[in-house]
Amino acid sequence: MAVFVLLLTACPDNPTPPPPPLKPALSLISFDSLMVVGSPRYQLMAVKLYPINDAAGGELFCLIQGGDVSTHFRLYDDGELAVHYDNLGFTDSLSGDRVPGDGVFARRVSSRFTEREGEYLLTFSLPDSFGVDSLYAILTVRRNSEPDITGFTAPDSVPSGGEEAVFSALVGDADGWRDLANVAIVKLDGVERAWQMTRQDSLLWRWQGEPGIAAGIPTGSYLFVVRAQDYYLTLTGDFVASAIADVWLENLPPVVVSVDGPDTVWIPANDTALFDYRIEVRDDQGIADLDSLLLELSRPDDANPDSNVVVWDTTYFDDGEWLDSLAGDGIYTAGFSATPSNRTGVPFTFRWTPTDRSPQRGESYYTTLVLLTGEIMAGKCESAKVRKSESVKVITW
Repeated sequence: MAVFVLLLTACPDNPTPPPPPLKPALSLISFDSLMVVGSPRYQLMAVKLYPINDAAGGELFCLIQGGDVSTHFRLYDDGELAVHYDNLGFTDSLSGDRVPGDGVFARRVSSRFTEREGEYLLTFSLPDSFGVDSLYAILTVRRNSEPDITGFTAPDSVPSGGEEAVFSALVGDADGWRDLANVAIVKLDGVERAWQMTRQDSLLWRWQGEPGIAAGIPTGSYLFVVRAQDYYLTLTGDFVASAIADVWLENLPPVVVSVDGPDTVWIPANDTALFDYRIEVRDDQGIADLDSLLLELSRPDDANPDSNVVVWDTTYFDDGEWLDSLAGDGIYTAGFSATPSNRTGVPFTFRWTPTDRSPQRGESYYTTLVLLTGEIMAGKCESAKVRKSESVKVITW
């Protein structure tokens, strides 16, 4: 006997309806609810539209009301690709939006829409045709609270070079750490110098020493202080300062690392030999501390061959002039010329002495040179190749 199985399918009497589409809504994603009266600081306001609809890429409006203030500005979903000229008194011309068309509307706004403390109601809304409920937020504007420096730690001494020196400070602000505009470590003695400190967390600020901390000043003790400004104090030029610390700074003199140039030069008959010296100088304080390179040129005294007589001296600078091809690289270039009329067959002594801006002189570096003519060169080999120079200082040897 055959058995037949009949499979029946049917729709349920009460099918589950699909979920209704989400109603577009606005939500704050970046909003600092506190501003300072008169502060030039721009604060980013950003509102998210979800889900994204045809309004994405357009404009969002914000109405500000409170006290006797009633004004408005626009937020843009433009990826900061456009410049906006509406309400320049308290809004930035660039929106601050990151990605165009992603449903996030942004604007950088300052407290300059008011001169009074108080609470202000912000109403964010899209055009009515999009059917999105308005979004409300309360913004508090109050008088400035100055920064508060509660700690300052400085090293007792900083060795030449200074890379390992660490200065730190604890700096807070009742208006929030974002209100701090400038925290710097400052050397007070003589010409003031300032270095910007880096924020480590909400209170800790730090500055790592650099080679040039003592550039241009001699070794000794100097006074340091931390100065802090919030955005309001940048308007007045005022600042708050920490206690003073006494720090010993070391500045070692510069050192001639190498001198690259000939030790023997052959002078062609009835011609001029042109040659250069390339002198590399190092300073623990960096290039900023280098000043000049002194050269004293001497030869044996005819009357007393055991002593030398100075025949010429000059000063070279790392300034990109004459033969110096690049300014500020620690390389000095000296160019010379010699003719058959110069003294030949005797050793000339070059005394290279570096100086820094402290000012102090480093140890001298000595090189020697012998000039030879064709007659003296007979049967001898030239010990160094002469390098041609387009511009030299002509001297009498």
